[in-house]
Amino acid sequence: MHIEMEEKVTIVDVARLAEVSPGTVSRVLNNDGTTPRTRDKVLQAVKELGYRPNPFARGMRSMRKNCIGVLMESGMGEDDPWLEKIVLAITSALSEMRLGCMTEFWSNDSERMPALLDSVDGCILLGNYPDSFFRRIERQWALPLVTYNEKMPYERGISLQVDWDTGMRRAVQYLLAHRHENIGLVIAGTKYPSLRARYDAFKSALSDFGREPDPSQTASCEGSPGGTFFSAGGALTSQLLDSARPVSAIIYGTDFMAFGGMEVLREREISVPQDLSVVGFDNTDWGRMMNPPLTTVGVDYHQLSLRLLEALEVLQGRSRRMPELTLEPTFVERKSAGNGAH
Repeated sequence: MHIEMEEKVTIVDVARLAEVSPGTVSRVLNNDGTTPRTRDKVLQAVKELGYRPNPFARGMRSMRKNCIGVLMESGMGEDDPWLEKIVLAITSALSEMRLGCMTEFWSNDSERMPALLDSVDGCILLGNYPDSFFRRIERQWALPLVTYNEKMPYERGISLQVDWDTGMRRAVQYLLAHRHENIGLVIAGTKYPSLRARYDAFKSALSDFGREPDPSQTASCEGSPGGTFFSAGGALTSQLLDSARPVSAIIYGTDFMAFGGMEVLREREISVPQDLSVVGFDNTDWGRMMNPPLTTVGVDYHQLSLRLLEALEVLQGRSRRMPELTLEPTFVERKSAGNGAH
């Protein structure tokens, strides 16, 4: 006797008919944050195909892990004090919320996906990731993701923004007020949207104050020569100092770049701020301990971490209160920037 076996309908079949990802189907079936139009499409496909989810598998997937991931793109530099400060702020906030934290460095060149994705309820991304990374997460995990000042081509993602235009404008305005007419910029890593924003903000700020940006007074690169932003800051500072037109002040893309630059200035016996003023970006704790202490632009990292986690809770459906998605940086005046020409 021939018995025809009924072909089992899978979540992939439903996704294909509804023209969405399997992760979106899963969210609809778990009542987890989709648009009414998407929900209707998925439920119609479920009805047409007669799809019946495996209750055991659904129960396993829906179990909360009470753990949030912090994924760091390896090109950022593991020894950058900015990274230490933001990760410490995030883990401290998670501890207050009685949630666990998993951290991992991951390379965009890696063939495997980050291991922590199987063990967390959502993830905070630090760094810049390719579109293919988000497509794979959408297909396999559909996790809520948050980041800041980086692109996020992902349905369940939110990117907070820091208003670096305002921060850079304050730095340029301060230096102009202290009679610095030749202001240089040293910035590596312009492939990262957050650093590219600072690069563009510098040119805009000079123009806003009636100064024409001079390419010879900017030393920049997409990556980080020498492997870290510290070494890049040093190399680019040497390049800027050797250019045809001298500068009396330098703004650095990050504090870590400024630390490398200040080492080169010491080697060349250029005194800060007597001979040349220095301003950093990020307001790391190390900046306060420099000699002289570093004038800088930065954000409140505790507040930033709380907003990232609040946005994550909205994506998880645990909160309806969306946090303010733009943070305004502050200008922190210390001792590394002083008066220019007398």
